[in-house]
Amino acid sequence: MKKGFTLIEILISIGVISVLAAIAVFNFGNTRTQKILHITANNIVFALEESKSNALAGKNGENQGIYISSDSYTQFGGSTYSEGESGNVKTTIDSNISLSTTASSNSIIFARISGDVSAVSTTTVSITSDPTTKIEIVVGTLGDITVIE
Repeated sequence: MKKGFTLIEILISIGVISVLAAIAVFNFGNTRTQKILHITANNIVFALEESKSNALAGKNGENQGIYISSDSYTQFGGSTYSEGESGNVKTTIDSNISLSTTASSNSIIFARISGDVSAVSTTTVSITSDPTTKIEIVVGTLGDITVIE
């Protein structure tokens, strides 16, 4: 009597391993994109908090704000966003993520000393391939920042 595996048994084993590996790779890709979504949202919240803090401190004697575009956000000083200003700090986000905002002129501006903003705005951070997977960041008129997942 000979001992060993038949060709069919080996092929079935390889097939099962291949299917499991494909599922693992697919799930890893989704997990990675979800992680990037959360990191991006957290970074935007941090930038908003920093701008608000700078406004409360009266940094450079001017308002402080964040300009939101679909692929980046920029921290700036002043009452309006000007793309060429030397003090701007632009952060480009991962291409799997997109941004949108309800803020007027795409800018959220915190008033110097009070930290208030002129209107409530919502910034949406979403996965480009699945816009229903998103995190919303709401800035209230008193400068309060709320994250909604």
